[in-house]
Amino acid sequence: MSDWNTYHLVLTLSRAETLGAAARDLRVNETTVSRRLAAAESDEGATLFRRDGRKLVPTEAGRVVLQAAQAMETALLKQTTDRNTQTGHVRLSTVPFVLDYLIAPRLPDFCERFPGITLECAATTGTASLAQRETDIGLRLARPTDGKLIIRKAMDIGLCLAVSSRHRSSGAITDFITYDSALDTLPEIAAIRSHFKAEPRLRLGTLSAVLQAVKAGAGAAMLPDWLIVGDPELIEIDPPVRATRELWIAVHEDLNDRPVIRTVLTWLSEILSRPNPKPAGQAPR
Repeated sequence: MSDWNTYHLVLTLSRAETLGAAARDLRVNETTVSRRLAAAESDEGATLFRRDGRKLVPTEAGRVVLQAAQAMETALLKQTTDRNTQTGHVRLSTVPFVLDYLIAPRLPDFCERFPGITLECAATTGTASLAQRETDIGLRLARPTDGKLIIRKAMDIGLCLAVSSRHRSSGAITDFITYDSALDTLPEIAAIRSHFKAEPRLRLGTLSAVLQAVKAGAGAAMLPDWLIVGDPELIEIDPPVRATRELWIAVHEDLNDRPVIRTVLTWLSEILSRPNPKPAGQAPR
């Protein structure tokens, strides 16, 4: 198993017992849960759950992973009291839409749990240098390569082709929205251009602008699946068009063992395993 996100998935499926219930707990759709389970089973090289009617039951291999996940969860909970007494300042940098949509909605939880830690979050489309200590922790859409870093994948961001729900019965969608042409090689842009086999009607500079244009009925666009789930103004186009982006988390090796850094890293792993589908504020790409 590669990271806490996978163990958390196994824990959630075991407790929820169905894909639908797990999807509600994780605040994603069933397709995303199914895809994550398939990836986990591929990494493990074994089937982790079998079906008993509608229920998911851990296999022998699944029980081994589940026991490890429960031990990890217990250890994390045991550390909570100590973390509540920690003090310090941690700098985090990431692309704006990750900060606005994935991190900002969860900051009340952070402030309640870690009252002594000041978290400074920088939103930038550039990359503050970890090697030069311009930031303590980096969340990147491309795997960082600068300096002596400890790097792991934080999550897969699933993207779906979506349109305003007002188009549900209005026939074929022909107009679509992307970013500027310099970003046409991104997986989600390549997917939507391949689907429509035409040029985009609109090119916009931020995810927030794309999202608002889609809701207003300007056309279809590739959006993170956790923005679509539970939003009555958006629907996924059928047949689906999907793509995946990887989000990486990196910290300089000299900082990795600092308790306050470890606390923030663990908290980030927790919240990124359960993306918040509700937008918060403006969200550039």
